[in-house]
Amino acid sequence: MSNVWRSKYTYMICLLLIIIAVTGLFLAEKKNASESVVNIQGELSKEYDSVDALKQDSDLIVEIIATNVNSLKYEGLIFSITDSTVNKVYKGAIQGSSIKILENGGSYEGKEYIFEESPVLKSSESAIVFLKKYNGPITDHAYVVTGAIQGKFKKNGSKLHPPHYAPGELAGVKDIANLRLN
Repeated sequence: MSNVWRSKYTYMICLLLIIIAVTGLFLAEKKNASESVVNIQGELSKEYDSVDALKQDSDLIVEIIATNVNSLKYEGLIFSITDSTVNKVYKGAIQGSSIKILENGGSYEGKEYIFEESPVLKSSESAIVFLKKYNGPITDHAYVVTGAIQGKFKKNGSKLHPPHYAPGELAGVKDIANLRLN
């Protein structure tokens, strides 16, 4: 009887230790994942609540596929420069078939910096973007998203996804027809 009790007791202790170890690994992994994401909060210089307002303030409106993303640190802030192939131009004109888009945030030194819950474009991602010409010290011959994040609508097939923070009419954009670009 004593050996049976020891065997059950040993089995229970081993099972409990395994459960504790697995739980510890899961929590450690979850903690490491949350530490590798840095959420950046900021104020938008202008809030756009309609597609027409975005169109009016944009120099260029295009459908793109991101081909290459490079992140850098400039004056303590993380930026990404995305090389993009232009599939269609809705407003404005470009030379050639590609453009550079400068965004706040990106992957830098093992961390993902996300501005206002709107991750930067990733390679192979498709989007319709409302853009303004960028003039500044970070890069040459680039564009920025109109309204920082408000003018970026990621594509998944024929569906569009507005940014997390999309006020007014922009929150309801679900497909190309909602943008009234034709």
